[in-house]
Amino acid sequence: MAKKRTWFGGDGQSAPRTRHSGERDVAGVGLAMLAVVGGVVLGCATLAIVEMNRVDQELRSGEIRAVGLTLANAAEEMISEDRLSAVRRLVAESVSSGRLASCRIVIGEGEIVASSDPSTINVVALPERWPSVSHTDSVGADVGGVRQALPITVDGRGTLTLEVTGVAPASAPWRDLASGIGLVGAGGAAVLWTLYRTMRRRMARFGVICDAVLALGRGETSTEAVRLAPVYGEVAEAWSRVLEQRVQWEAAQAAAPLEAASTDRRSNAGGEGVVGAIDALWQGIILVDRDLNVTYANGAAGMLLESRREELVGNAIVGRLGDPEVEETVRAIASGKSRRRSGIEVKRNEGRTVLRFTIRAVRREDEGAALIVVEDVTQQRAAEEARHSFVAQAAHELRTPLTNIRLYVEQAIESGEEEVQTRSQALNVINTESQRLERLVQDMLSVAEIESGSMSVHAGDVRLTQLLDELSSDYVAQAREKSIDLKFELPPKLPVIKGDRDKLSLALHNIVGNALKYTPTGGKVVVRVSWERDEVRIAVEDSGIGIKDAEQSLIFDKFYRAKDERLKDITGTGLGLTLARDVVRLHGGDITLRSELDKGSTFTVSIPARAAA
Repeated sequence: MAKKRTWFGGDGQSAPRTRHSGERDVAGVGLAMLAVVGGVVLGCATLAIVEMNRVDQELRSGEIRAVGLTLANAAEEMISEDRLSAVRRLVAESVSSGRLASCRIVIGEGEIVASSDPSTINVVALPERWPSVSHTDSVGADVGGVRQALPITVDGRGTLTLEVTGVAPASAPWRDLASGIGLVGAGGAAVLWTLYRTMRRRMARFGVICDAVLALGRGETSTEAVRLAPVYGEVAEAWSRVLEQRVQWEAAQAAAPLEAASTDRRSNAGGEGVVGAIDALWQGIILVDRDLNVTYANGAAGMLLESRREELVGNAIVGRLGDPEVEETVRAIASGKSRRRSGIEVKRNEGRTVLRFTIRAVRREDEGAALIVVEDVTQQRAAEEARHSFVAQAAHELRTPLTNIRLYVEQAIESGEEEVQTRSQALNVINTESQRLERLVQDMLSVAEIESGSMSVHAGDVRLTQLLDELSSDYVAQAREKSIDLKFELPPKLPVIKGDRDKLSLALHNIVGNALKYTPTGGKVVVRVSWERDEVRIAVEDSGIGIKDAEQSLIFDKFYRAKDERLKDITGTGLGLTLARDVVRLHGGDITLRSELDKGSTFTVSIPARAAA
């Protein structure tokens, strides 16, 4: 029984039901139109709601002001007669009547004479006189509704302030408006769906050709795999003719340079022409015939395969590639059994070197041949592993402060207003963790600036005394938790220098943070600052685990972390010191390191002391 032919874009009997590029474009236009219609409808609805809220706010403001004026007049008479109990009863009844949400009478800024919440009253009896302050009526709004502040003037004694807040109104019924928006949206969606169905039928043949072109662009080398189904008629026939022309052109382009290089090698021994260009490539280029004998090899091929080029040319390639899978692929392509390009990566020298072999067919008349391109991708793979490790470490670093923030938010909510100390502690932890999270995000953004070469300094006045005080306050809590003695030894006066304050702060935070992170409990961290005529030096000395001599030149490399077993439980991204050194060098300075294993490290930041004008 014959095997059923599979065509690109369908089975050859009917139009395909899969989505093509043309259909996706039509869908994109439909989504854009839907977004525009929805935006207009939503904008109109929003304007209507805003206007209605404004009118409602004005009405409520007038009502609350009228109530407030009535209370102010009554309270003024009672206060002038020293009837403080009556005033407090009047304030309480004004809220219990349901017309106000809160009401209180205040002397100055915080002395409460009467309030709807008796627990907040802190004035037992009215004084004979109180200071009169300048006062103007104010109107505002809060979560409880409209708020009014009105003066109460008692002749010969002073002026008090009556603060009243109206009851928040119930939610307005917007059902009719929501129904109208829904009907308009449904109508627009129906029109777009009809338009999409119509355009899909028209764009099918163009979409399938676009997908075939994209498949070729992604590396599809088999012509048969991208032939169109016969259901597309003349379009399929024309596309088949284009594919045949492509096959003929590729064969001619691939064969011509290699044939010229093989026949003219001796005449181009001085490095001129095609052979000189191919010999200058850093990729290894090898051409083998049908019998797997090497007909050409450039210098890079010999170096990567650890053989002399003269030993490769004229001899069999079998046994020299170092991997059975690569040799079997070369055999299949050179013999004509396979025409698909293949790429295989092979580890050599106990995994220290990674070579990528790309093999493809080269046709010259009826002879078989295979082209082998050898590339050393060791650094690329190492970079990928470093990036993957960075992503994993960064995700862990971000998750830790987020988890702490969530837990302490829950603790603050559950503690209630009575447990003031617990809530204060929770807020302090949340503040610390949010600053830590901000520094992590800043590190990642700075890495992007370094990789793109766009990191620059926005110079301004930097007050070192203030900067170091902020640094001390940011880490004193962390040092206390680990029982680390953190000291800042500063001279009596420090200069105001020119630099980027945010970037200098980032560099110093990373260095001091590292010192605390890698110093065990009970250790010591000292920040010493000295100022000479032309230079400011900031030395961060710790009694931590120290760094091996062989690794001291590597710790400033991006993503690098010391190979110490004691670091496996200490998280880090390997970016802090890299960013710190780049920032300091942008300011014309540098960072030096002095370290001894198991005794500690000292990082010294040197910055030119250019005083601000």
